[in-house]
Amino acid sequence: MTERAPQHLLLPDRLRAEIIAHARETFPEECCGLLVGRRAADGALVAENTVRAANVAAERRQDRFELDPAVHLRVQRELRGSGREVVGHYHSHPGGRAAPSVVDQAHIHDPNLAWVIVAVTANGAAEMAAFLPAAGVLRALPLHEEC
Repeated sequence: MTERAPQHLLLPDRLRAEIIAHARETFPEECCGLLVGRRAADGALVAENTVRAANVAAERRQDRFELDPAVHLRVQRELRGSGREVVGHYHSHPGGRAAPSVVDQAHIHDPNLAWVIVAVTANGAAEMAAFLPAAGVLRALPLHEEC
C-alpha cells in the first residue's frame, strides 16, 4: 500500500508560538528544530511537539542552517515504538521571507518531511508557512491550527 501524500500540516497555536519564540531568541541567526507527531488517516501531518536543535552550520548562520544530526538521531530513537515520528522540521529566515531559499531547495534530504519556515524581523514580527518536497522542490503545504 502506498502512503498517501500529506494534504496539510496541523500545527497548533502553542507550537507556532514555540517556533516563533525560538526564532526571536536566535535572531539574527537562523534557528532550527524538529516537529514530532503523527500521520493521520486523512492525509494530514499532525505536529504534537517541537524539539529545539542547535544550528551547527559551520558559517553564515544568519542565512544557513544545519540541524544537529545528534538531536535528530536521539529523537528518532526515543520515538521508536511510540506511534509517533518526526513529521517535519522548522527553521527561521531572519530578516527574510517565509519561503524556501535557493539554499533550502538544494538541501532537501528527506522527501517525507514537512518544512516550516518562519520569517522574523528585528522588531520580532513573524510570518510562518509550510512546505513539502515534491519532485525535488519545496511546494506550499496548507498550514492549519485545528483538524
